[in-house]
Amino acid sequence: PHSLLPTPYSLLPTPYSLLPTPYSPHPTPHTLLPTPYSPHPTPHTLLPTPYSLLPTPYSPLPTPYSLLPTPYSLLPTPYSPLPTPYSQLPTPNSLIKTMHKNLPVIYLSIFIVLLGFAVVSIFKEVFKSRRMESSMSRLRKKLSTSKGTTQEYYELGSIYSEKKVFSQAIALFQKALKAAEEEGEENTAPIYNGLGYTYFAQEQYDLAIRQYKEALKSKPEYVTALNNLAHAYEKKNLTAQALEMYEEALKIDANNATAKRRAQSLRRLVSA
Repeated sequence: PHSLLPTPYSLLPTPYSLLPTPYSPHPTPHTLLPTPYSPHPTPHTLLPTPYSLLPTPYSPLPTPYSLLPTPYSLLPTPYSPLPTPYSQLPTPNSLIKTMHKNLPVIYLSIFIVLLGFAVVSIFKEVFKSRRMESSMSRLRKKLSTSKGTTQEYYELGSIYSEKKVFSQAIALFQKALKAAEEEGEENTAPIYNGLGYTYFAQEQYDLAIRQYKEALKSKPEYVTALNNLAHAYEKKNLTAQALEMYEEALKIDANNATAKRRAQSLRRLVSA
């Protein structure tokens, strides 16, 4: 029995014979593993050193101003694009010819401007004359049928004064003063001033001065009466009194053109 069977365990390998020695097919611990960091580069070996890949300061840039032109190199030399003095100016003869050609246009333009001023002035005078005639017609009709007011007498007297009908103007101003007294009107300065002007226009300077003074009694700051009184003094060659009146007017209205102009003229006359 058991002849055909192998001996016990004869064909079997010894214990562990088919097994590798402990860990023999396997590498020893860490044998196949790289040493610490061996397949990897040492720290920073593949990294460039600090700033190694950066250019040195300003290396890719040109040196300061190397690519820039020197100052003013791109600018032309002074006046180079300009022609030399008078090189392109026309000669005097060409200027004269041009002026002769343009003279008709210049004269025509001046004539048109003057004509425009004349037309405007004429229209103003026509409008003023029509308005005056309309007012005069209305007032005359009113005063011929009834007693008028201070304002109506004064307005009609001013129209006659402007039309140089002084006799009727004086009569109407006097009626205006009487009506003002009856109405209790205190502002009679314009009436006295208008009455003074009618005497002044007739070269009755003493009467004009008297009326202007009455106007200033009613209204001391009445610049128009001050200028008119000064003018009347000038007509009588009373330069000092005239200058005094102009200066009084300038105290009230420093920008009054009439008083300023006449006062300067009289100051030069007195100082001379």
